[in-house]
Formats: sequence, structure tokens, C-alpha cells
Amino acid sequence: MSEAYIDNTTDELVKWFDATASQYQPTDERVTARLRDVKMVPVIGITAVGKTTVMRQLAQNHSDFERVQGFTTRPARPGEPDDLYRFYPHDTEQLVALRAQAIDGRLVQYAVHPTTNHLYGTEVVDYPRPFALKDMLSGAVNQLGSVGFKDVLSVVVVCEPELWRERFQSRQQSVGDQKKRLLEARRSLNWSLDAGNVHFIDNSSTPEAAAKQLVEVCSNPDCSNDSSSDLVIELIDVVEAMINSHPNS
Repeated sequence: MSEAYIDNTTDELVKWFDATASQYQPTDERVTARLRDVKMVPVIGITAVGKTTVMRQLAQNHSDFERVQGFTTRPARPGEPDDLYRFYPHDTEQLVALRAQAIDGRLVQYAVHPTTNHLYGTEVVDYPRPFALKDMLSGAVNQLGSVGFKDVLSVVVVCEPELWRERFQSRQQSVGDQKKRLLEARRSLNWSLDAGNVHFIDNSSTPEAAAKQLVEVCSNPDCSNDSSSDLVIELIDVVEAMINSHPNS
């Protein structure tokens, strides 16, 4: 991966990450050796559906599972736990340093958020256990197959639409951020219907129940949950209605 002819401005650096993310592969031997022993479980789901809660529940009760922390250059949101991500500044100095790691093949993967342009990614320190749980943007999942993991099991977390609406509206968000989250939700839900090889987890009950479903998926990847996939269609209708009635629409 070449470093030549890249302008060191924030916008140009973000464009570089966005252009290279889908083809990126780690090449550092310490990184690739570790990944060969890890089963990656990307956890996809719209904001406020409860992804992080389910992952924490599972990691706290099963020693083979770890919630991947990873990093982001977006600001921390009010009320978020400190260990949700490693929050890096979204500035030229930090992006140049991360680009250097990517060029050296030392990052595991990275992606640019489609509506905010903030960078998300992971490093080898984020993968200490056999199963790695990571909340991911739907658009970043396809690149995982070439990263070098032992296996990749994609999971989509859903819940009853009205329950999700309550969770979403209880979040402290600006009007502009709320619109961005809704647009990303629509994109993510449509992706989950088209992706094919994904497993659906229903988080309408308790985190414990959803975590149990997730363990079952990892133990038996051939199992399916058709009723949960039906919730995706219902959620799309609710998200679409909220987008159409949004003040910024």
C-alpha cells in the first residue's frame, strides 16, 4: 500500500481511508498470526437496538467471547461508557498516524462512516479471545472475509419496532444527528435483507435472552431465526415513516 501523493489535509486523509478500506489487508506478521486463531462475529444493527448491551452481557458471562473495543475519530456522545471505543481526535495528526499503521499493515480493519466521515477501526490488541464481537457498519462487513480471520459469522440484532422507537427517542441527540442515524438505519436494514448469509438475533426481551441466541449461532452457524428476520421489514417501515416526518426532511 503506497503513501505517495496523498495530501495531509483532514478531508483528503478521510478520502484515502474510504478509497482503500475495501481492499485493505493486514500484513504485519504479529497481526496475521493472531487473526488466524480468531472467529470474527460482526454485530450489525441500527442505533439504539441494543448491540453493545448484548455484547457486554455475552462477554461478561462467557470466557471465549470478547467485545472488540476498537477506535473511532467521532466524539464521545453524552452518557456513553468510556470503554465503548478508544476515542481519537479527528484531526490531521491522528489521521496521519493511523494511515501510517495502515500502510505498514498493522491495523486489522477500518471504515469511514457514510454520513459523518468519522473513521472506525480495530488493532490487534482488540482480539484477545477466540470469539471477537464487534459492532460494525453494514458497509464494512464484506471486507472481513479477506482480513484473515479463522471464520466470520455475521449477526444482525433487531427488536420489536415500537420498542426500538422508544429506545431511539430516549437518546440525547441533536436534530441533525438524529436524521443521520435514521438514514444509516435505513441503509443497514436494507443491507441485512440483501446480504444473504446473516444470522438474526431478537433483542425484544432481555439482553440475557439475546446473548443466549448469539451463543447458539456461534455454536451452530446453520441455525436460522425467520421470525427475527421478519422484524427487519417492520423496522424498515417505521424508520421510513420517521425519516419522512423528520423536521429536516
